[in-house]
Amino acid sequence: MLQGSEAEELTVAAGELQVRIRRGHCTDWHDAEALPDSPGVESAGQQTEAPGKLTWPTVRPLVKGIVTVSDNEIRDTMRFLFERMKLVVEPSGASALAARRLPRLHATDPGWRARKRTVQVRGLPLAYVSGLVVERAFGLTKQSTPDWFAEQLKGLAVGTALQIPLMTSAFIVIRRRPNDWWLILAGATVPLMVLLSNLAPVLLMPLFNTFTPLSDERLREQLLALTERSGVKVADIYEMDMSRQSEKPNAMFTGLGNTKRIILGDTLLRCLLYTSPSPRDS
Repeated sequence: MLQGSEAEELTVAAGELQVRIRRGHCTDWHDAEALPDSPGVESAGQQTEAPGKLTWPTVRPLVKGIVTVSDNEIRDTMRFLFERMKLVVEPSGASALAARRLPRLHATDPGWRARKRTVQVRGLPLAYVSGLVVERAFGLTKQSTPDWFAEQLKGLAVGTALQIPLMTSAFIVIRRRPNDWWLILAGATVPLMVLLSNLAPVLLMPLFNTFTPLSDERLREQLLALTERSGVKVADIYEMDMSRQSEKPNAMFTGLGNTKRIILGDTLLRCLLYTSPSPRDS
């Protein structure tokens, strides 16, 4: 870190750009009046001698303001990343997170929390086009628009109900055990995934589709015989109303332990031609 007159010559570009935006015109960085109080030299690598001649026409209409951070705020963020995340980050890399952690930024920008909540909502247009419009154009789904949005909202609700307690618990562990949180969370991940894999077929998946035992007894017996020869034990063979979402024929093997099962979509059953399983099938 530079000291004395050398340090005084270093001014982070964001500080000067802040003055330019406030004044509404591009000034030369050597203009003494344009230079704000130095915000520090911890991330002086972000400095540039002429931030404006070519980029100013683009920056001016798009940027509403500039956030500057001090050396101490950058150091605190670097310490936070090292202690909590086990990441070694250079000052320039930590400056953006340092700005986001500023209480004054949250106070002057009350909409930042709302923007965080709308990240998934902003992705809806692309998901709608790729997941419904395109599929419908190629005859791959007959799902109506209201039904599609209802499923998206249901998925958001289920995801939120699962993620909030899990993420809250994870951050509690990180805060209380800053030195070995990664080991604790890694050890908890495996049993948690086993539990979710076991419960998903009986608790989560029925929220989106209806599952019933396979009505075609002949096909059911053939599949069970195939699983026995393969040494795989399943609880049962089920069929689901996959046509609610898609016209594509599909099937799945899901569950863990006593919830392992084979599920056939009704779209597959409509076009399935089956014969007695041959030795090649097993």
